[in-house]
Amino acid sequence: MCIRDSLYDPENEEVAFIDSLFIPSTVMNNSLKELIAVGEKDTLLALSRPSQMNLYMFKENPDKQFIRESKMLQPQMAYIKFFAPWADVDSLSIDGINSKHIKKEFNIRRDSLTVWITDTSYIFRDTIKMAINYMKTDTNSVLSPFLEELTLVAPRPKQLDIRGRRERLQAQEKVKREDLLEFEVKVEPALLAQQGFRLEFKSPLSQIRRDSIFITSKNPRGDTTFVNYLILEDSLSSRFYNLLISDRVLPGHEYTLNMLPRAFTDIYRNYNDTVVKKGALPREDRLSGLSLEFVNVDGTYIVEITNVTRDRVFRTAVISKNGKVSFPYLQAGKYSVKIIQDLNGNGVIDPGILLQKIQPEKVRLYTLASGSAIISLPESTELNQVVDIKELFSK
Repeated sequence: MCIRDSLYDPENEEVAFIDSLFIPSTVMNNSLKELIAVGEKDTLLALSRPSQMNLYMFKENPDKQFIRESKMLQPQMAYIKFFAPWADVDSLSIDGINSKHIKKEFNIRRDSLTVWITDTSYIFRDTIKMAINYMKTDTNSVLSPFLEELTLVAPRPKQLDIRGRRERLQAQEKVKREDLLEFEVKVEPALLAQQGFRLEFKSPLSQIRRDSIFITSKNPRGDTTFVNYLILEDSLSSRFYNLLISDRVLPGHEYTLNMLPRAFTDIYRNYNDTVVKKGALPREDRLSGLSLEFVNVDGTYIVEITNVTRDRVFRTAVISKNGKVSFPYLQAGKYSVKIIQDLNGNGVIDPGILLQKIQPEKVRLYTLASGSAIISLPESTELNQVVDIKELFSK
């Protein structure tokens, strides 16, 4: 929408377009429901008006590329933010650091880059000088190779209040070795079978000793057995891992993850002490499940089970063919099913491109026969629904 003038500004304004010939079939007259005047905030009334076609607003990806932000997050960790996604970086160097001691990691959209200095002999400095060679938009709006030099300043230590100083002094009384690798282990009972134990490290790992990692299962009688598991590195970040139980996860069993010393070593040669984490499936007596049978699937789609305001995601699945997807262990309540088109399978929602006449990837809410997008799930209920993807995305 051109808000300030009659010129389209792709960096700040949304646009919608029709990509095929449309011939109206309705004769204009004053009694048409399509012409009912509605307030700009009355969305329900506006959507209730009949229409012969729909246009989908989107904001294009920026067509200019440059480094928007650069900073040091930790003494040996830097962050670079690009203005547009899919940044094309040819090389990156840091003064005084051998290239083999520089680890780079893009996010899924390739619009931000995290850089670690992995040299354990590196002496911390207040600033580092970095040079990055990448494709930058020049004055003629053309992507061209460009060498940009950056000076990054180390973050200042946070000022602690009196309480913070007291807590720090108390913590210092418990002396920790300097090379201790601390990390978070998370387990969500409802997702134990699907996600297992989630490990989150502050720095990338250099070694995992599988012979120092065990998962055991204890049944209601107290008998303990070892279970098989897989170690899966997160596809988006080398600092996150899932220890996924490959045996069947059984209700009423307690699962314990045992990690012995030196099970993990990070790129700075820090290693862990013994860590134990327990998890179990939630009790089934009040929990419910939602099963979705997908038909007419013609590509890749991302399925999310959300709350009714769609600002919290409880479950996620990716589908690319017809079949059933089950979401067990859901609390009784109200949910929505959001389905996202992922035509190129890159895991993100891509906007359209006006000049190339490419429409945006669409997002749809599954609706019941009543037309409601809210699914009420009672206690101890297994709800089954059929989702026709072709029909859903034809609207």
